[in-house]
Amino acid sequence: MNLGRTASALLCVLLVAGCAGGDPAMEAGKTWLAVVEDARGSDGWSVETLETATTDLPNGAEATGIVDDDGDGRDDDGRVSVTADGEWACVTLPGAGEDGDVASGACS
Repeated sequence: MNLGRTASALLCVLLVAGCAGGDPAMEAGKTWLAVVEDARGSDGWSVETLETATTDLPNGAEATGIVDDDGDGRDDDGRVSVTADGEWACVTLPGAGEDGDVASGACS
């Protein structure tokens, strides 16, 4: 993981999010997605990488749903719910040639 690039990506997203004044969960979800996309390693979406990215979420946000039930060290479904100020956002991690996405509401 390149910490300089990660910090730079986080700063850029935080600056944009701070100006947007929208849904705090959506903003936090977009921040989290930018950080994990930058930190993604050759092992895919490792639980360690995803959990590390949750430590610096803006707006007091929390990420839930990072699950490794099969014990392979990678997130099982590629979706994480982010909550901030009573709002929910669902982050879908990019994979298999598809872009990541952040949608309003909890992941189902």
